[in-house]
Order: sequence, then C-alpha cells, then structure tokens
Amino acid sequence: MNREKDKEFSWAVSPDASFRVSRILARVKRISPAEYRKRKEMDWEMDLVCAHIIGAVDLSKLMEADAFTFLHDVFGIAMHLDREKYCITNCFIPRCAPAGDEQ
Repeated sequence: MNREKDKEFSWAVSPDASFRVSRILARVKRISPAEYRKRKEMDWEMDLVCAHIIGAVDLSKLMEADAFTFLHDVFGIAMHLDREKYCITNCFIPRCAPAGDEQ
C-alpha cells in the first residue's frame, strides 16, 4: 500500500455516518449471513466508509434500498473498491450513488 497516499486519506466520518454504516452491516448480516462471514467485519466496514468518503454511495439511500439494490451495491463496492487508490473500478456505479452520479 502506498503509505504517502494513506496519510492523505482521512477515515474520519460523522457519528451519523458511522451509525448508518453499522445499520447497513447489520442488514447485510441478516440478509446474507453466508456472504457476510466470507470477510472480516472490519473489511466490510472499511469498504463502506471509504465508498461514503469518496462520494460513491449515499448511505441514507442505501439504508432505504430494496434488498436487490442493497445487496447489488454492498457486494459491488466490496468487489470493485480499489483499496490502494481509494476509488471504484471497472465502471461500477452503485445504484445508491449520490444524486447527480447516476448514469
């Protein structure tokens, strides 16, 4: 991992965002426990926080999404998040992207 880039990236999120991430993780665990157990909880959490920080996903929209859209976005973020460059790859666009980012 590029340590210089890591120093520039701030993982700080608001208490509200932190709460939303924990609620999202609880929903993933409830809807798809087998998939959830394939990764460490911290990995799920870091992916969602990173996606939120870089503006790839609206946590409020994700919390309210139907199950199909919810799992599409959560698993898509896990699959397409570049953890070294802090970006979404392979043209993946979460359905719960912030307004103005949908295509």
